Amino acid sequence: MSEQGPIRWLGVVAFTAALAGGLLLLDRGLGGPRAHGGFIEVPLLDDLPTDLGPRMSPTYFPASLRWPPAQIRWRRAGGRAWWLGISAAQGELALWMGAAEGPRPGAPHEIAGCLPAADPDAEPCPTGWHTHTRPLVQGFTMFVVTRLPPEEAEMIFEGLERGERPR
Repeated sequence: MSEQGPIRWLGVVAFTAALAGGLLLLDRGLGGPRAHGGFIEVPLLDDLPTDLGPRMSPTYFPASLRWPPAQIRWRRAGGRAWWLGISAAQGELALWMGAAEGPRPGAPHEIAGCLPAADPDAEPCPTGWHTHTRPLVQGFTMFVVTRLPPEEAEMIFEGLERGERPR
């Protein structure tokens, strides 16, 4: 009987660990979008809520970038905002574009220090990245934050104002 005690105990521990792991996988699989610093990540542009401000997509997009966006994030708390993370052909993020409301617009943590009036606790803007902004309707501001050459970023920005999605 004394040999069965430890074996039974190990069985209970193994069962409990498997159950906890299964519940965690179920939660991650069915639990919905992931949150990043107050932002919710969704897989598709169509998953962005419609009340997050003006929607814009670029008419000009250099061949060095991939569409659709690699990351799509949004939030309501602390000011409505949406952000699209665009990858370069090599796979790393090369551009963020988005719209945010309020005097201190929120941004994904990777680029929060690039915005005007950035939170003093935000990480500094990554070296080589720069920001283009324009005011929009209803208190929103449009942002393009990128490491692309400024001329190319400005062409993307101008294309956003035309508002068609690249194909």
